[in-house]
Amino acid sequence: MIAWFARNHVAANLLLITILIAGLFSLSTRIPLEVFPSFETDRINVNVSLPGATPEDVEKSISIRIEEAVQDLEGVKQIASRSQEGSSAVNIEVESGYDPREMLADIKSRVDEINTFPVDAEKPVVSLATRKREVIAVTIASIYSEKETREFAEKVRDDLLKIPAITQVELSGVRDYEISIEVPQDKLRQYDLTIAKISSAISDSSTDISAGNLKTKGGDILLRSKGQAYRKDEFEKIAIKTNVDGSIIRLSDIAVIKDDFEETPVRTRFNGK
Repeated sequence: MIAWFARNHVAANLLLITILIAGLFSLSTRIPLEVFPSFETDRINVNVSLPGATPEDVEKSISIRIEEAVQDLEGVKQIASRSQEGSSAVNIEVESGYDPREMLADIKSRVDEINTFPVDAEKPVVSLATRKREVIAVTIASIYSEKETREFAEKVRDDLLKIPAITQVELSGVRDYEISIEVPQDKLRQYDLTIAKISSAISDSSTDISAGNLKTKGGDILLRSKGQAYRKDEFEKIAIKTNVDGSIIRLSDIAVIKDDFEETPVRTRFNGK
């Protein structure tokens, strides 16, 4: 190619002039440059959590029912689902020519109409798929425990979000917090309890309940009971059973409560460590 241009000076000069004209044209028309060009996504995600369920149970009771509910919608091009332990993710691709936001409303309506989900299933989350790409990655490594390192990382994240030019900061390579409750078999026999009874007592006590509103001359007063437990000490105080003599058996009396991280294995390396 170089030898051909060396023999054909006119063609080389014409190519050079064309490139210069194209450059001047781009400057005059101010072609926009963006690190992350904005575009409409054509995929909609439906996520549902079902704690403690196997992938097979999740597929039968969640994923398949969502697929059947939306498959006949006009504008649906393809449906793909992924069922794993405790959660279902259904990805719906929208046909070209259809507004993804209108399809989002239709799909959400269909999913909300499903009344055959298991009782333990959490509320479905329907959203447009987003594509994210970081501008910069900051690595935080330390010799301290996982909890201390995460707390420091959260502080760094919060400090970065205070900078006006930064709109989004996410943590990656970390495990979610989790409260684990372990009840020995001898404690169940000793206090005549079952796992189902303990689970029911925790669900009934650890919840926020709205009690309506109270009308007064000064306006309406909203009544709400805030009983949702988040920390280890809050779970320890939950009453599990009241004996005939009036004594109360609390969760701390029968269970080992750990305020730790979920058991999902995470392995991260930095500078060979």
